[in-house]
Amino acid sequence: MLLEWILPIEMTLVGENPCEIRPIQLKVNGMEWRIEFIFEPFRYVKEGDQGDQFCVAELRGIRFTLEENPASSNHKIESLCKNEDKLIKKIVQLTNQVIKSFRVHGTIENLHEIIIFEDKKNYILESLKPQFSIDGENWTYIVESKLDSNLYKIAAIHSFTKKIEIFNKFITASYNSAIYIHTISWEKVMTAIIEQKIPAAELELAVNARENWHAKNFRLAVLEAVIGLEIVMSSFMRAFLTHRKGISKAQIDEFLAPEFSLYSRLSGLLTMTINKKDLEKIDIDLIKQVVKWRNKIVHVTGDLPDGIQEEKILNGVNAVLHLLFLLHNKKEAILKFPDQNLLLSDYV
Repeated sequence: MLLEWILPIEMTLVGENPCEIRPIQLKVNGMEWRIEFIFEPFRYVKEGDQGDQFCVAELRGIRFTLEENPASSNHKIESLCKNEDKLIKKIVQLTNQVIKSFRVHGTIENLHEIIIFEDKKNYILESLKPQFSIDGENWTYIVESKLDSNLYKIAAIHSFTKKIEIFNKFITASYNSAIYIHTISWEKVMTAIIEQKIPAAELELAVNARENWHAKNFRLAVLEAVIGLEIVMSSFMRAFLTHRKGISKAQIDEFLAPEFSLYSRLSGLLTMTINKKDLEKIDIDLIKQVVKWRNKIVHVTGDLPDGIQEEKILNGVNAVLHLLFLLHNKKEAILKFPDQNLLLSDYV
């Protein structure tokens, strides 16, 4: 027996060159789980008469299929189809797993997970249009859709009238309701979906910080950016000291005690652990200033200091997230190759 539904999302995939778009085959709860991306073919778009040429493709939806082994006696799909609450919970859980991978690893801050409201459950079923099949050829909708427009459909605006650089990403469009993703980020998202791992907290906080900045909620942008940096600073240092310096857990716990503040770690530890070339790209003084803003919000006034211009807040949050992403990538590299020769790894 098979269960299928489609997330009717519109997304523009853009890059210098096309990337391979292929379905993903996974296992979940003893069932085969297939994720297919409904795309129009890549085409080349030029920005103005003299502008850069981009390779573009449009995603029109994501098809999810669960398939149960015909020999199975569990009848999980049949059970789901007979219980509306369980059905909604399962398809939203799996759909949100993919949405979160796009939001976090694709850095798409205007893409959100589906929320189940008790009085809006029918909208979810009518939007995602789940259907079941015994033979894979004849399908029956579980709920007939009565919606003229889809609740979760986000219209993409296919224009490249403005190109801006944010947080060292290659390109993005002016911030609006459209969803854009670079071809390099697409590969990261595919890897995250396949691995089915919970995203690192610092990455979720970084995306939240970007979203809050765009919404002009600068206080939350600063809070989430600095909290994310604090988390990744600790996890990076633990990985570095464990696998590159061979220091025991007890010594690391003492060295990274809460009394050793983020401000202090920024002042001393980075030069001991990050190579000079990478640090040249980091504005440590500006990051320290943002940390002071966070401390004032948390410990003094509950708000940002008066008189800070938007541009300075943007630059400050940018600087914090630049370091956050750098430390996250270096932490992941250490964890991926934990046995690398210590003598060759004095600096990550």
